[in-house]
Amino acid sequence: MNPDMNSKKSARFTSGSENAQQPVTLHSNFAVTQLTAIALESQPAQFTLAMAPIFGYDLPPDAYNALRDALIAGALPNPTIELVTEGTYAAEYDNKDRVIRIHAGTLRQAIQAPESSWELLAILLHEFGHHIDNVLRNDLAPRFPNGIIGIASDSPAEEGSRYANAMAALRAPRINNVVIASYSLADGQTFFIETSYGAAMEHIVQTQIDSEGLTTDSGRFEKFEAGVGSNGHFTHNRIRASLVLLGFSEEELQKIEFGSWLRDHSQLIDPKLVRPEGKPVNFPAVLGRDALTRMVDILAAREFSALRAGSPDEYTVTQENLGVYRASQHIDNPRVENPLPDDPTAVDPDFEPWPRPGDRRLQIDPERSMKIYLQDSIAQMYWDLEAAVAGGLPHALTDIDAKCTNEGLRRFGAGLHILEDFFAHSNFVELSLIKAGYKVLPWTAPSDCKWGLPVVTGMFGSTDVIASLATPIAKLLMPDGLFDFTPSEPGHRSDTEKMMLILLKEQGKLTELAALIGWLHLRDRWAALPGSTAFEFGVWLASTPRRGLGNLVKTAFAGSIILIGNSIDDLQTAQGDPNEDNSIDPTHSQLSKDHAEHPLHALAAGLALSAIRQVAAAMLQSWEREPDAADPAEIAASFFSHPQDSTWQDELVEEWALENPDKIRKAASKSDLEELNYQLKTAKRKAFQEFAKNGLASHEYVEKHFEDLFGKE
Repeated sequence: MNPDMNSKKSARFTSGSENAQQPVTLHSNFAVTQLTAIALESQPAQFTLAMAPIFGYDLPPDAYNALRDALIAGALPNPTIELVTEGTYAAEYDNKDRVIRIHAGTLRQAIQAPESSWELLAILLHEFGHHIDNVLRNDLAPRFPNGIIGIASDSPAEEGSRYANAMAALRAPRINNVVIASYSLADGQTFFIETSYGAAMEHIVQTQIDSEGLTTDSGRFEKFEAGVGSNGHFTHNRIRASLVLLGFSEEELQKIEFGSWLRDHSQLIDPKLVRPEGKPVNFPAVLGRDALTRMVDILAAREFSALRAGSPDEYTVTQENLGVYRASQHIDNPRVENPLPDDPTAVDPDFEPWPRPGDRRLQIDPERSMKIYLQDSIAQMYWDLEAAVAGGLPHALTDIDAKCTNEGLRRFGAGLHILEDFFAHSNFVELSLIKAGYKVLPWTAPSDCKWGLPVVTGMFGSTDVIASLATPIAKLLMPDGLFDFTPSEPGHRSDTEKMMLILLKEQGKLTELAALIGWLHLRDRWAALPGSTAFEFGVWLASTPRRGLGNLVKTAFAGSIILIGNSIDDLQTAQGDPNEDNSIDPTHSQLSKDHAEHPLHALAAGLALSAIRQVAAAMLQSWEREPDAADPAEIAASFFSHPQDSTWQDELVEEWALENPDKIRKAASKSDLEELNYQLKTAKRKAFQEFAKNGLASHEYVEKHFEDLFGKE
């Protein structure tokens, strides 16, 4: 798909040009061409059920069908794009004038830094989503008797972000370079902007553009601003992406990411969340370990589809490679305020017992001025990285050209995850700023140790479990899409069907489980018949109780999603101030600098990036059998120190501090940081509840408009 290939020529805009060389117009029909392709490939019901979760369930199927018809006929108006130089927003959509306004600086960034052109594509998709919502609600829906009453003037959700994410998740079309826009200069020359389509869509999906952080809507204007998932957000994946400059291939980075991803999602297998075998559902212990592991595997199949296709056995999530939550693997303080269950090993023998009062690990090493439990994290990281050096397997590589086995790359990712967490989840960054003479909150109080203020990390309590894991839990319990009504290979199951089989069994709903299995077997038998077609299957399906299938979905998902959604309402803030009392430990949420909104987020990411580059360079040298290669595990372990005992970070910290006085002020304000923490948790709660609401609404929508979608039974 090259919607803008009519551009006259290709060139690169260079800074310092005369006014004649400044872009004065921008044009893109990429988004409308992409959506048209989807309309052409979809049946009316498919198209409606794909669009309704984005733009709203208050719109009737007739409106979505009219949108599909307009796209196929080439009759959907494409919004004009205007370049502006004023304002602080990257872009906005004007609902009245139906114009997308993009800041000239946003375009300049895409031209001067082609590797970031995916961000321009994300913005174009985001604002086009607002345009489609405008057309649906003000042009198409009013044509129909059921398209006026009960229709809101704007989508109840943030449709721009939802649309961008949905289009990115489709990964279609599956081609390499595409032209996403063309621009003209004042002297009349026209050029076009290309991007790697697959890589761009991966970026958009991975950054998970968050509607709470990106938009500020005020009726007429719907804006796109910097926030979570934007250029300022450094995720684990984004930090490691820089390793391509050292010589890692994209495939190797994906395999490394798989190891980090597994380590991240092992937090779901938490003794507070896992239901003991044979015990009833009782929040938060909703699901058993085996069920949770199989559900994480469904997520992994989505995230790492290419790796799974090439080596299905090596990239299947199992209890062995996922493991369970261990504080040492996430540099968490293992102390718990309310040790429930009393004995985690009674839930599953792989869990670690809670540390009891007086446990030596909870004390401070007086010479190193660090909590002693951090030695467990160092040991775990060391073990992972040594396994990566060895290739992850006890025997030598059979392919002499291979850098490392898949298992070794997975272990490398797991080890790097711990190293990155040290900067994001400890107070190393804060203590580094204090060392440089800046007053910020240390999140610890003076103690009897060499440097007075020790290096600490946060407790990952029940509040943090839900706050941190609400999104992956939501993805697990309410996957996108409904039933696969199209016969494929016998035995094929959609993600939703896999989830339903797990949940109905977990909830003991054996009658519903038997009904679902019976329906799936009937579909398998039809798919196995020679010459069976989707049309014939549709005719047969018309005589089956399809409406009952939607009820099965609600039965399977509703109970679990509501239990977790209600629990988020009860999130409480920890009592006491660790900055004033050294007997009070900070929580994970208080110390975490994972969010772009945190004033020290970029500094923590910069230090982590510097550290992993050194470890990764040493790892490459080890894999290439260089005789003088340093030990990557030793290098990584050397970063676990008190800032007063190291100097490598001093210049980076000072440079950042001089450029960010406002962020230092915020990092010194307890009220500012508490307000930020409250806002993030509130946004998480709101997003989860909205997710649950919309997830169930999709099935209610099918019930309400069943005959409009599928015809009369």
